[in-house]
Amino acid sequence: MMQAILQSGDQYLIQVLYSTLVDVGADADLLANPSQALITYLRTEGGMSAQAGANGSGGLSGGDIGPLDSRQVRHLELLARLYIKKGKYSLAANVYRSLASRRNGTGDSAVNLQQRLDAFHNALLQARSVGDEQMTDTIRSSVRCITLQIAMQTRLQQLLARAKQQRQQGAAAAGPSPEQLQSLLKEIQISCLDVSDLYNSYAQPLGMWDMCLEICNFAGSVPSNYVLKLWDLLLKEIWETDEISAPDSTADASDDSDSRLERCCAKVQALGVNFYPNESSLPLVHVTMRLEQAAAGLWPKTSDSVRDPSRVVRCLRAVLAPSAGDNASSVIASVYEQLLARRGALLDGGVAGADIVLGGAGDGAARSALRLGLLKSLVAHCRIVLQEELSSSLTGQPDHGYPSRFLGRAQQAAALADLAERCASEARSLGGDAAAAGQQLAEDFDRIAAQLASASNS
Repeated sequence: MMQAILQSGDQYLIQVLYSTLVDVGADADLLANPSQALITYLRTEGGMSAQAGANGSGGLSGGDIGPLDSRQVRHLELLARLYIKKGKYSLAANVYRSLASRRNGTGDSAVNLQQRLDAFHNALLQARSVGDEQMTDTIRSSVRCITLQIAMQTRLQQLLARAKQQRQQGAAAAGPSPEQLQSLLKEIQISCLDVSDLYNSYAQPLGMWDMCLEICNFAGSVPSNYVLKLWDLLLKEIWETDEISAPDSTADASDDSDSRLERCCAKVQALGVNFYPNESSLPLVHVTMRLEQAAAGLWPKTSDSVRDPSRVVRCLRAVLAPSAGDNASSVIASVYEQLLARRGALLDGGVAGADIVLGGAGDGAARSALRLGLLKSLVAHCRIVLQEELSSSLTGQPDHGYPSRFLGRAQQAAALADLAERCASEARSLGGDAAAAGQQLAEDFDRIAAQLASASNS
């Protein structure tokens, strides 16, 4: 009977047939006859221009359709599946992109951000099938943008819950009121927003410094000084935020410094693994300097120094491992040598207002404390590399039978030995209150260099 109706040419009966098949969920039967009449029906019932033609160029611009109820959405999803069946992947991608960016409505016509993201992912999959790099890049950017928007929505929900709790407890609100946050939350769910809207209307005014950095990493071409300021604001906020709900009265100040540095390192790691090697969004030397200043108790405000000299180095290793691989050790060594080489260069404390000088004029005690901290981190770095990366090479056992990897480890060992020798000399140059500790560090570096030399000559 279905074939008889399709062959009859009666457009009314054919549309009734299509509608019935959609309503009963007979998708396979509907798509088994991918005619132009079916395409026209699905486009019309889906809320797209029926005059758009087979090339799909009309009625497919994001934001040009909608609001759509659930039945219209179903028709467009079937249209996309029909295009895929016919091998017209670019047209399927355009349909999904239109679903993702359609105008919002109320009730049955409402569309949430997760539904938009799902549609963009479907569009990206079809664009990749076409092999159209321009289309793929455009849709990929849309996916990243809507992902940022969803993250911003989640943060607003968290802020709203906190603001409501503060109001119930009678505490003074430290930020926007629940009513203001509710309004922002409603606005951000209405449509797909541009990154500039996310930054200027939400992230920056609300002090979401990590989200600001995420947006800068996505947008690119952001002045370096501005990115440095955002990192300072983020790390300062984390350091000064008391996240311990029930502090132990017996804990000393160094415990507090350790926990604060741990939180700062955790945030650097969370952002850094996604940013590296983009220097414009992850200025590694500057971020390392801030972490080391914090570890030394010199930034963002004076505090006790932390007790684990390997904490910052392990953070950097975690950041670099996914992208830098075996080169991570040399990158870390380069970062610390750049910091140690800044003799006489003013390292502005930025938002904290504390000026620290490495070598040259300034507060000698603070200067020596920071240089001492940098060298302690380098000792920790050398030990970690020895224990976790070079142990098999130093015993003459190539890694898993790969001679090339063994040779690479040998070169890494030689570079590490050279670094240890230079750092030993640097440690001995420390004077004042840091002289004794510097001498101890120099001996540590000497032992590391000797161990590497002994192993390479055996």
